[in-house]
Amino acid sequence: MSDYAGAEKIAYFAEALTDEGAPEGYDPQIGDVACYGPWGNMAVFYNDQPYAEGLCPMGKIESGMDLLAALPEDASVTVERIG
Repeated sequence: MSDYAGAEKIAYFAEALTDEGAPEGYDPQIGDVACYGPWGNMAVFYNDQPYAEGLCPMGKIESGMDLLAALPEDASVTVERIG
């Protein structure tokens, strides 16, 4: 994961995500996990960001945002769905 704009950590996948059928955008909240369709990446928000076109909500992280924010540049992470 890499830091973006001091507000989110972003990651790219071997295969880009798509924004097909997604809403036009939304206003993310701290802890939100989203896909940014134009770049095909995942974003995890640890600080407030405004509404963005092309942003599609995927889930939410409920704790540990301080740990996420402190990750070093290009850290490797594993994301798993719980529940």
